[in-house]
This record gives sequence, C-alpha cells and structure tokens, in this order.
Amino acid sequence: LCGDANAEYAYLISRIKELEEKGIDLRSICVITRTNKLLDEYKTQLTQAGFRVYEIKRSKSDDRSFEGVRIATMHRVKGLEFAYIFIVAANDRVIPLATAINASDEASLEESLTSERCLLYVSITRAQREASISGYGKLSEFLL
Repeated sequence: LCGDANAEYAYLISRIKELEEKGIDLRSICVITRTNKLLDEYKTQLTQAGFRVYEIKRSKSDDRSFEGVRIATMHRVKGLEFAYIFIVAANDRVIPLATAINASDEASLEESLTSERCLLYVSITRAQREASISGYGKLSEFLL
C-alpha cells in the first residue's frame, strides 16, 4: 500500500530498476492496469523515468523484438506470460471496477463480482517468477 499515486509510481520504478540492475530483460516485465486510462498514466510515468515501454494493445501481439517494459490492461494479458508482473492501482472502485458491477439484483451483483475476481486471478497467474500487487488510498476489497 502506497500513500498516493506518486508513491506507487516511485515504488514501481524502483522495483523495475532493481530487476534491470540484476540483468533481467525488461521484455520479461509487464505492468498491468485495470483500465486504459490508468495504462496511459503509468506508461507516461515509466517513459519519464527513462524506460522504453511497449504497450500490448488489443489489436497487436507482444512483439518481442521491441525492447522495453511491457504494459497492458488486465483484459489484454490473458494468455500471455511474463517472468515478472506488477498489477498497479489495485484501489477501491478500480478492482473491482465500479462501472463493471451490475447491482440490479443479487444474482447480477454476484456474477459481476465473480467476473472481476477472475480477471484479477488471470492477471496474477501471468507471472512465471514473481507477481506484485500495489495500490494507494483505499485498497481493493479483493485484497483485504
């Protein structure tokens, strides 16, 4: 848990630099966000910290010839694997995403919460060596 977004950015950048200093290929590291808006924010932070960043988009595969840290949304990383993954901004109302929750009735609520839990589970299991989940402010109810 970080105090705010800036503290989380600093934590993430520090951890990636540590891995890079240990000789880890940056292509084997993926930062995973819940939304495209968050992806853009973290991509900007990583780029400003001096990292090359490769966004894995819905319409593109992970081109391993391009060097740099991978970044993708939770939906996009399905079926991919990385040595190290960082799930970021695991905050309340982000995971589960408030707009993805259908609370019209009890069955719909449970179904949408289960779908969000599965998305988090799939994201965590993309890691071959190490998975990290971080957030700031109020953490996701799934992590408590």
